[in-house]
Amino acid sequence: MKKKEFLNELENALSGRLSESDIREITSDYGDIFENGIGSGKSEEEVAAELGSPAKIARTILEDGGEGKAQEFVKSGSEREYTDFQRNINEKTSRII
Repeated sequence: MKKKEFLNELENALSGRLSESDIREITSDYGDIFENGIGSGKSEEEVAAELGSPAKIARTILEDGGEGKAQEFVKSGSEREYTDFQRNINEKTSRII
């Protein structure tokens, strides 16, 4: 599966269940995972295979995110402080790659 197809499937699976801003942030994070993998010499298909099913990822995000009640991060000085939801996504993403 190519990057664009993966991100479209992930977006579709989250659509209507999270805010548009949360979906954009999540798909951006996964887009970054693809870019990092490609930068490491992997193909888009290899990165997608390592990540697994976009539908399963969406289910995990929704289960961990309190059914779409995610909050946006806030800025504090020059550092970004993430909500529990975003930290949870980051932890799961770091285990995937």
